Order: sequence, then structure tokens, then C-alpha cells
Amino acid sequence: MMEMESDWDTVNILKQNAFISCLYTLPWFYYGLWSAMSILFLQLPPKPWRKWVSIPILFAILTKATFFHENRGVALSKLLQGIFSVMYFITLEIFYVTEYPEFYEYRIGQETLKQVKRYKGFSKEKMQWAVARALFSMRGIGWNTCQKHLKHHGTIKKQGKWEWIFEMILFEIVLKFSFGILTIDLFLNSSYMKGAGWDRNAFDLYSQSFQSIWYQFLFLAMSGFGVYCGISILYYLNAIPLVALGVYQVSDFPPIFGSLFAATTVRDFWSKFWHQLLYKPCAPLAIKLSHLVTKEKFWNRLVSVYLTFIITGIIHAIGTSFLDWNGPLDYNPNIPSWVPPQITILGTTWHIGRYFYSFIFFPYQAVLITIETIVIELWKRYCF
Repeated sequence: MMEMESDWDTVNILKQNAFISCLYTLPWFYYGLWSAMSILFLQLPPKPWRKWVSIPILFAILTKATFFHENRGVALSKLLQGIFSVMYFITLEIFYVTEYPEFYEYRIGQETLKQVKRYKGFSKEKMQWAVARALFSMRGIGWNTCQKHLKHHGTIKKQGKWEWIFEMILFEIVLKFSFGILTIDLFLNSSYMKGAGWDRNAFDLYSQSFQSIWYQFLFLAMSGFGVYCGISILYYLNAIPLVALGVYQVSDFPPIFGSLFAATTVRDFWSKFWHQLLYKPCAPLAIKLSHLVTKEKFWNRLVSVYLTFIITGIIHAIGTSFLDWNGPLDYNPNIPSWVPPQITILGTTWHIGRYFYSFIFFPYQAVLITIETIVIELWKRYCF
């Protein structure tokens, strides 16, 4: 009993230092190097050889940061180190999928495509364009390639810079931090996180849990709300200083999440409500790969949906694979019986339990979208 209390004291200490740990234990030098090199590579002539030079070098930097940097921080810091592997896919999107973004992409209201094509390598204009393209265009806000349901420049409510900053600090950081901490505390104080693991008191829809299914769904919903708050906070912690310094405008940072009331289907949930930070790194690559599988329009779109969620699942699985086993804020090894905690292939043991859930959740969404599409089409055809 004393040992469990000691472990829980450790949890509280780690919670207090989690944010600070995330700041100084991540490999920021390599992330900065990747950013600088991406910008410099975009200054090179748009020739086929550019991708063969840039991708190996950028991948080498990311591999050092992701797999060879010893992170002694708390679980959240390790999780972020894994999630930042999304930069592999950003690299592929820029230099392989789009390949020559200066031929297709420009910032609305700031330049035209003709101007971008005329920018000289290493000129001030080309450098500014490359900084925006490489670092701040994951959702495509303000670019001609932005998704239709996301807001472009000039379409957002006119609001003063300091008024916007005050509003974001109050509502998007302070309030969401308070609610986020509350939901995280509820999660950390559950019997599962306190050491019971995946026993009959755990939240496992696939086994004989003592908890009612409604209680489990409520618990999972609150955990999801904690993730929602965390993503919002990180988004605005990046946005506020950039707007305050005049690097970007208020219109460059529309709300990270859409309206939940617009998410009437699983497809709408992911496309209209949830953040689109992984859209550009994942979707264009999935579309390009789907063309290798089939040329038929219907099957091509279906394959691209599945590949998009598979790539997204891989990114999240890499993140959770960095967490330790059985730490106060890490994964408990007592996982459900329907998932083996480890498998051995050719003498190598893989602890699949800790990242199986993070991966399979996303392809499962593609299955749900397929089912709901069929149901909607049948409803339209035979019920109206």
C-alpha cells in the first residue's frame, strides 16, 4: 500500500513538471535544423535532383531526433517526441508528393502564383515564402490549396490584434487548461492508472468489465475532451507570440477546431470538426499512393481514405511506442487478453500492446466511414 502511495506521489510530481519537461527534454536542436534545412532546400532550383538531395538529409536529421535522442522527460514529452515524427511525412509531402510547390502554391492576398514562380532562390521573397510553406502551412490556411471548409484570409471576423490575443489567452488557454487538467486528473485517479491495469475494473469494451458501458463511454469522452483541450492550448501557445510579434496576422490562425454540431457523421467529424493538422502531411501522400493501386475513380477515392487513416495511425503509434512500460504516467503491461502484450519474430520481441490501440483506432474510422456511406446511399435511394 505504501509503495502504491509512493508511486502516486511520483505521478503528482511528474504532473507538476510535465510542461517544463516537455520544453527542455525534446531534441529542439534537430527540429530547428530540420526547419532550417527545409527552407534552404526550397531555395534550390526546382529540378528532379532536388528531392534526392533533400529527402535523405532531412530524414537523417529526423531519425537522429526521433530514434537516437535519449529523452529523460515525462511521458508527455516522450509522446510528443514520437508524434513529431509527422515531420517525415511533411518532408515527403513537400519534396516528393508536391515536389515543386513553387509551381502551384501561393498565399492569398500576399502574392500571386506568377510572382512566386519569379522569386529567385535565396531572395528575401523566396525565403519568406519558404518559411511559411515549410513551417506554418500544415492546414493550408491562407493558401490557394486550403480546403474549402477552412477559412481563408479576410473571411474571418475583423478583430484587433491585442483584443484577439487577450481573448485567446482567456478562453483558449486559461479556461481550456483548467478543464483539461480536470479531465486529466479524473483519468489519472482512475483505478486503471493507479495500478489496477486492464483488470475487470478497467475500461475495455471487448472484455467483461465491471463498469457499465455508459460509464466507460463517459470516461472515454472526457479523456477525448482532455486531448481536445491539449491540442487547442499548444496551437494558441504557438499562434499568440507569432501574432504579437507581427510575423503573422490574426486571420492566419482561425479556430483549430470546427463546430461539433456540424459533425453529424463520422466523415464530418474528421473533416469539419477535428483539427486538420495532419491533412497535408497525410492526405496528398495517400492520394498519390492510391493512384498506384487503382485508376478507377470510385476505388481510388476509397483507397485514399483508408490510406490517409492508416498513415495517421502510424504517426500516433510511433508516438505511443515511445512511452515506457508500467511507469506512473506510462502504459501498464496488464493489457486486455485479446491483444498479446508482445510477439517474438525471428528472435526479436515486439511490445505491440502499447501502440496497437493508437494505430488501429484510425483505420477503424475508415471502416465506419465506409459503412455510414453505404447506409446513407441506401437511405437516399430507397427511403426518399
